[in-house]
Amino acid sequence: MIELNKKYSGKQLAELLFNVSPGTFRNDKESYLKYMSEFFEWHQEGTRYVFTCILKDYVPKAKGRKTTKEQTSADYKEAISELIREEPWNTGAGIARDIAINNNYMVSTYHHKPRTAYNYTQPIIKEDYNIVDRRWRALIGGEYVDMDDNELIEWKNLMNACFGNRKDISLEQDLAVMHDAGDITDQEYQEALAKINDNKYQAALDMWKHKYGYKPIKVNKYEMKLLEAPKEKM
Repeated sequence: MIELNKKYSGKQLAELLFNVSPGTFRNDKESYLKYMSEFFEWHQEGTRYVFTCILKDYVPKAKGRKTTKEQTSADYKEAISELIREEPWNTGAGIARDIAINNNYMVSTYHHKPRTAYNYTQPIIKEDYNIVDRRWRALIGGEYVDMDDNELIEWKNLMNACFGNRKDISLEQDLAVMHDAGDITDQEYQEALAKINDNKYQAALDMWKHKYGYKPIKVNKYEMKLLEAPKEKM
């Protein structure tokens, strides 16, 4: 699990040794490092941790809490914050998928599928973050790639023809991403589209993919909202 003479970040230790979020590790770092010292000889090099000797077989530290609704929300807030700090350009569905699939702590603690994770992440994103910019990109192999200028103009013209001045198609887009990834079934996708009474977006995507081989996705740039200073009492 741990390699000697390799530099580890606090985030890596949180996941590899303690199965907690980086925020939980930071808030009780002294206790975690003390426990770690029972099993390893180690030292710090700047902000990194280097292990030099294994004293005995490592036994995971017992968690001292039950998962509550409040704790789940706090863990999702932390996971979203880390993700957006590393890469502010993303989509609602992309954030949910990354947390549900790639975040070791969230996966082992909650076992949520991307569709369930989406239900947790969306309210937090809407409450805590602003979308400060948007950009159409090509979704290729799960990655967002810049579109060719001519294709970008053509796609925007198609969107204007389908939706006129309407700018918010975020729900339809997230549903399409989850459907393509297999996170929701064909029936769930069609039922969701029926509820919002709009199949035009999927029709446009299908037409475009048939012509160019990929689907355009409007990627958002997220920025955490500034906390408002409390008003002074008169």
